[in-house]
Amino acid sequence: MLRLFVAVLIPENVKQVIAAAIEPLRQERDTSCLRWSRPEQIHFTLKFLGGVPESQLDNIKAALQKQLREATGFTLQPNGVGSFGNRRFVRAVWVGLDGEAAKLVELAENIEQALNPLGYPREKKCFAPHLTIARVQRDANIKQHDALRSVLEQFTPPKLPAFTVDRVSLMQSTLNPKGSIYEEIAKFPLKI
Repeated sequence: MLRLFVAVLIPENVKQVIAAAIEPLRQERDTSCLRWSRPEQIHFTLKFLGGVPESQLDNIKAALQKQLREATGFTLQPNGVGSFGNRRFVRAVWVGLDGEAAKLVELAENIEQALNPLGYPREKKCFAPHLTIARVQRDANIKQHDALRSVLEQFTPPKLPAFTVDRVSLMQSTLNPKGSIYEEIAKFPLKI
């Protein structure tokens, strides 16, 4: 079985700028309850497929190729920091987007249309474009959540560089004690 997901990868230089921009947030005492994403792994997950028999790999590639053959590239600009969760508990911290974020949503919908006939059910939640930069540790207490929310409300990252989305990637995730290892196993270029 292969553990697969479909993603838009972020250029290395943009990942480095994001990492530098959020470094002051990482240094805050009240963010100690966060598990930070490794900068090299920051990406947009368009669709998580989970465990896939290797025999289905060619069908998945063909479906994505067919669905994306007319798709065009677009520009995104990371901007701002926010969180998922509710008023009481923060689950994850993310960097938001400006630019043509609606086109990223459209791209995710195209991926859903391509893979649903192959037995990959549609996501129940609407796609919300974001870059996850950290997750809250499960054992974080109420006081830590309150402090984290306060820090996030006060943090404003500097302006981050825009970049062009010029391909969609089929990724393999291999679980490892030190964290997942991602490998791009297929590329689907977008028209520029």
